[in-house]
Amino acid sequence: MSLTLQFILAMSCLIPAIPAAIKFRKTDRSYHPFFLLIIAAVATELIADIPFMLYNNYDFMDIAHPVYSVLDIYLMLLFYRRIKIIETDTLLWVMPLTGIIIFSAHYYFGNDTSKIFEKYCKIIFTGLNIALAIKLLSNEIFETKTKAFKNPKMIIAFGCTLSYSFYLL
Repeated sequence: MSLTLQFILAMSCLIPAIPAAIKFRKTDRSYHPFFLLIIAAVATELIADIPFMLYNNYDFMDIAHPVYSVLDIYLMLLFYRRIKIIETDTLLWVMPLTGIIIFSAHYYFGNDTSKIFEKYCKIIFTGLNIALAIKLLSNEIFETKTKAFKNPKMIIAFGCTLSYSFYLL
């Protein structure tokens, strides 16, 4: 795949980012972490890919992608907390945050260049995120009476289940 096509596909996150940025203040506060995650994805792709495409420079990629991984974990957990999926279970909230701190410390201060620890952290978080998305999906199916395509929580849960499952492959 050419670098131009790869960049165009990476910029596909602009499709939901533009309406998210426009309607940010008008939406329910519980959706703000998800909107910020979409905007962070656009910023990460711009910061990491443009220097790589123009100058073949990997330095920004080595900084932007781990920061985005940490933001991804935190903002998705904050989203699930705000929509009351993990509100009462403190262990489920504290454990991933501890993982974020360990992951960040190991990535930035560790001398291990194999990045195997990073892969395990991402796999564990991805599994946790799939489980939480499935729980949200089941809550929305059994507890709400709105149609699937008119319910934003159901669309987000389905999208997260699909994208994070694809990530595990």
